[in-house]
Amino acid sequence: MENEMGDESVNIQGLCIASIRREPFDIVFKVGSQKTRFLCHKTMFCENSRVFFRLYGTLNEEPIVINIEDVSKEAFLIIVRYVYQRELFMRFEYIVEVLLLASRYQMMKLKSEVLFYVNQRINDRNAVSILSQFEHFNERLIKGHHSLQKVKQIALNTIDKFGICSLLGFQFSMLRKDTIALILERDTLRIKEFTLIQCAIAWAKDECGRRNLEQNLENIRMVLGSVFYLIRFPLLTIEDLFAVYSSGLLIKEDEFNLLLNYLIETQKPTLPFNTLSRAELGYKLNRFKNQKVSTEKHKPREFHQIDIKVTQNIRLVAIGVYMPKGYQEICGSLAMFLELYNSRTQQRIAQMSRRMICGPPLNAQIFQFVFTSCIFLQPNHRYSIVLCIRYFNLRRNIRDFIVIEGTSGKPTITQKPKHEQKVVWTFKMPKVTFGPLARERNKSNIFSGQFPEIIYDLK
Repeated sequence: MENEMGDESVNIQGLCIASIRREPFDIVFKVGSQKTRFLCHKTMFCENSRVFFRLYGTLNEEPIVINIEDVSKEAFLIIVRYVYQRELFMRFEYIVEVLLLASRYQMMKLKSEVLFYVNQRINDRNAVSILSQFEHFNERLIKGHHSLQKVKQIALNTIDKFGICSLLGFQFSMLRKDTIALILERDTLRIKEFTLIQCAIAWAKDECGRRNLEQNLENIRMVLGSVFYLIRFPLLTIEDLFAVYSSGLLIKEDEFNLLLNYLIETQKPTLPFNTLSRAELGYKLNRFKNQKVSTEKHKPREFHQIDIKVTQNIRLVAIGVYMPKGYQEICGSLAMFLELYNSRTQQRIAQMSRRMICGPPLNAQIFQFVFTSCIFLQPNHRYSIVLCIRYFNLRRNIRDFIVIEGTSGKPTITQKPKHEQKVVWTFKMPKVTFGPLARERNKSNIFSGQFPEIIYDLK
């Protein structure tokens, strides 16, 4: 029989218990575009599939040939190994294909195990990969299988939850435009709109490269198409709107003026963009009850550090810091460096920086450092948050700054998010100082200073 099968076939004798007993193969699967042949046994598939049992469960000595063109040979090999060995050797890049066949042939136990595998293993790194697999299949085909719809929704919910951590990966840049639209239209996506715009521009630049187009405003708008109008520009701050316009890659002058009027005028003009806010980045912990505004003669730099402990496994999403403001319209620039350390091992876990203009005095403003990768804090471990601020190019004799600091802080704060377990936060003075300005005086403590907000999610 093997001589009749052609050139390319998969030898599964190492997997097949029946073949060891020299039972003949009686079913052949031709899989994928190259029609790779899998020589198998009907009895094994009838035991695992309701469809095979119904069609081929009766005695039939003639060999059966089944063509399966819409899945890869690698995905089908996972199914063959499961049928013969009763173990799931899954790889994430073939989840949708395996689940499609399991649904098509009513392999109920396999389908259940794949869904369990997805629920247990999906994370910020592979959620976009799973979503990209649906691009190879017709939407009507997906809607015909409840399990596929369920996995697609799990992937979208995971991307919603992890936000920027999912969208900064390589897989996002390779998505098709309709999949990008599927992500951007969601109200439940946890991401700042400015960050989402940066991701959209990065994707558009890559798409221009794939099409051999110059990276300019016209071409980027062309490749984005209707996706452009899924961006919620009204959610930007004025500073971020200026930054987007200054890039010269996304919005035109008339669109900029319209959006600026929307942000500053009481009478809001009509916009072609969604104005509904997206989901919050996570649960917010406010460290201080009050704020104090004062005027200081600033040194060229300042240093802040506080130690924290939590009682639950959490994912640290963002840390908010107060922005100092100058009396003059523009009096220089500042650079802020935020670092996170494991206090016991003294290992740096994360580092971020941001440089910006010191503008005129405004209302109390908090800048959020949003982590671009998943930072998990373990219960009852001690961590140090470090903030260094450096001032540059200050005008001569302009040293007065309006400084905002939190007051009436507590050493212990307890939160119980809705439908979640109680989380107890403990704040301590650092035992060891970290960072490039560690010799400077620490201007924060348990009761006052910096780090007014901590945004987190339960693991």
